[in-house]
Amino acid sequence: MRQIHFFFVSSSNEKNKKKLEIFLKENNINFLSFDCDFNNLKLNEIEFLKEKSIDHIYFFSAFTEIENGKVSNEYLQKSLNINGFSIIKIINNLIEKIENKVLTLNFISSVAAAVPKKKNYIYASSKIMIEHYLKSLKYYFGLKKPYIKIYRLGILSNKKFKNKFIASNIGNVSKAIFKNQKLENNGIYYVPRIWRLIIIIILFLPNFIFKKINF
Repeated sequence: MRQIHFFFVSSSNEKNKKKLEIFLKENNINFLSFDCDFNNLKLNEIEFLKEKSIDHIYFFSAFTEIENGKVSNEYLQKSLNINGFSIIKIINNLIEKIENKVLTLNFISSVAAAVPKKKNYIYASSKIMIEHYLKSLKYYFGLKKPYIKIYRLGILSNKKFKNKFIASNIGNVSKAIFKNQKLENNGIYYVPRIWRLIIIIILFLPNFIFKKINF
């Protein structure tokens, strides 16, 4: 029997959501889309999810600009909301359902969270905050289902950046995530995997060298 997939799709970006809807329709995939603004989250808008059958949850939200030194209070609040606070609020609101019915809880993080840095530090801090929260949930769930999977993505290929050594295209990223979804374990995954080695090297750099890196 062919497995039937049904997706709940949410985004605060109407343009990106429309693109995804077109893709799902073209591939005859059943879905329900709804708006969910992480910078102005209204939990009542997701209450209906408590009554739906959900196997896997993915958080792809990300917002950042070049951060270096002091930022505006407006930017700070927006970054923390989108990259951090709203995710915790959603999980907390759905915690009973997640604990009893969901198979995997997936968070798209960044290699920026793996090492302290002087640029984009608010973005990185919010990502590591969610990582730590999810690691705590892992023990709350008793190291069993729902499995917590954290993906630290490196640079993604685009028109401006096509270095295949450290960059990865969206197709390869999605394949790696789908493959890991089948594994019955918790884990932190680097995509592409070369970033795990790069981060280890960076962490062992002496301070006088690290200070000279524009990182």
